[in-house]
Amino acid sequence: MKLLKQIFYFRGIKIGKKEKIVSRMTVTILLLPFLLLFGLLTYLLFSQLSSNLYFLLVYFLFVVLISFIGTFILYRLLHIKFWFFKKLGNRRLLYRHLLENKIYYPIKRKDKPDKIKLPNVYLKQNKYTIVVTFQLEGRQFQDKFLNIGGALEVMYSADMMGRIDEKGYISYVYSADTILGRISAKDVRVVDKGLILMEDVFWDFVHNPHLLIAGGTGGGKTVLLRSILNGLLREGLVEILDPKQADFVSLAELPVLQDRVVFEVADMINKIIEFKENMEIRYATMRQLQKEKNQKELFIITLFALSYLFYFLREGFILSLIYPFVISYYNVVILQTISKKDFKTITFYMVFIGWIASGAGLFVALENLILFVPIVLLIALIKIMTREYLPKNKEITYV
Repeated sequence: MKLLKQIFYFRGIKIGKKEKIVSRMTVTILLLPFLLLFGLLTYLLFSQLSSNLYFLLVYFLFVVLISFIGTFILYRLLHIKFWFFKKLGNRRLLYRHLLENKIYYPIKRKDKPDKIKLPNVYLKQNKYTIVVTFQLEGRQFQDKFLNIGGALEVMYSADMMGRIDEKGYISYVYSADTILGRISAKDVRVVDKGLILMEDVFWDFVHNPHLLIAGGTGGGKTVLLRSILNGLLREGLVEILDPKQADFVSLAELPVLQDRVVFEVADMINKIIEFKENMEIRYATMRQLQKEKNQKELFIITLFALSYLFYFLREGFILSLIYPFVISYYNVVILQTISKKDFKTITFYMVFIGWIASGAGLFVALENLILFVPIVLLIALIKIMTREYLPKNKEITYV
């Protein structure tokens, strides 16, 4: 699945000359209703217009004025209110930025004006974020693309949320509308992607457990921390160390934080020692869970090996007893692994894995490929036996 995502990954819409054409087409489409309306009106008033030149001149100026003012208002309204037209506007801004800063490849043509070819630049936008991706791969504008993030931040009047470096590409992520994306403190909660801080902005505290909040006096640091606490307290236990003895001392009176807010030096040192001890306990727990997982996988491989052995020996009765148990036990193990996911995801996994496992078994049996099975089982066995017991940080759930 991960490989398929890498192959068919959508970086966004490529920026090109169509941005200018789309803008002109938009204006033309918006102008068309006015032209049709005034065309019909001209047809109905044709006799009066043809007999009075002054009236015709005033009417013509009125038609032109109303048409252009109406088109301008509609054009601006669409780009302010509707996300689709905002995206078109952002693509046009990026196209103009590339042209005016001469970020393009000139193509000389004999007896004709030179053509230009834009580098591979992509824009992907949803309601709350803008992602601009540039192709690097050692090309002419690589150095400019590595330092273009600040200029785009000013151009879009948006906050840069991060920079994504991947092989051959660099992407800049911006908050498309900081006002629209704001949520109230009561809506800060833990979801599948992490702790939601804004619309489409999450803190994944499992994979990125460290958070630094910086800002000027009165910039909202304490308010943000209180909002984060509000969201985390709904999910688990929170310990607070407040050496400043100002912002969070009063929270000690809350029942949910009783004996969990410390501010004296000795108490904070004891808490840190306690954190270390708990961390060691978590590591030991995760090592034990990994061992149990390996034992389950070894048991499943053993059952599969016995099933194919009895198939090879043509022991139909014993095979009919063991193989259904193998598949059922395998499904139970998978269900335990994905039990915290939503019902649709669980259904997809169970159907997909059952389909693959049953199909593979039938294919091996019908094609008489039984000799390949020991090789597959041996590879799986080696992989399990060489796996380290110490879990990676991303496998540890922090509370």
